[in-house]
Amino acid sequence: MGVSLNASADESLIPPWVKGVANFWVEGNISDSEFGDSISFLIEQDIIKVELPLESGFQNTDIIQNLEVQNKKLQNEVKELKNKILSLEIKNKLLSNLSDTPYNPPTYNPPTYYDEIRYDVDDVLNISGLNVYVHSFGFLEPNSDEFSIDMSLKYTRGGSPVEFSISQIKVTTDDNRGYVASSSEFLALNGMYSQNVESRSIVVVNDVPRDLGGDVEILITVEGYGNYGGSNSFTFSYLLS
Repeated sequence: MGVSLNASADESLIPPWVKGVANFWVEGNISDSEFGDSISFLIEQDIIKVELPLESGFQNTDIIQNLEVQNKKLQNEVKELKNKILSLEIKNKLLSNLSDTPYNPPTYNPPTYYDEIRYDVDDVLNISGLNVYVHSFGFLEPNSDEFSIDMSLKYTRGGSPVEFSISQIKVTTDDNRGYVASSSEFLALNGMYSQNVESRSIVVVNDVPRDLGGDVEILITVEGYGNYGGSNSFTFSYLLS
């Protein structure tokens, strides 16, 4: 006894949802019974043609066995299609990275200069209208042999100008060792700030080891005078690979 299963040669006659149902069945998201109902619908719609022999003693199990063979083929085709889709997605991601490098702080960026180790973060903290920015840090040019921080201050409130003065910039590494910048390094950031005035400078912190890793903390303490008044600490924490 034999059973032949013939699908239309024109693949466009197979509804798109059939491939989706088949994929769900391959991945175990629907039962054999639900998948069988889908096959039955295709047979009823004459999309899949089943030719039954006229001999006596024909068993339904033969139909099931032949359907299982065809289903196995369909599973392999679905897996092959998924592999092709995955390959295309990987190629597309590689091409996208070439045209537009994503920014994920504090991701390490390849050095522009030979000895540069640079982390671009563009982070900002605000206390009472004073914004403190850390744009990048690491061993930056033009002094790539020393740790430095590209940072800025900006006052966002209106009214009379306010005087700000940085009292400390400290870097704490993963081994809990602290490194403090000389006060002469951030003099350019001290002064009077009116609304939306911003000052930017690269601050060098001596003796920080080049083999940074794990937790790194940058602490910036700013003194405010006049109407602002008081001392505020801005802490930037990073986990480096």
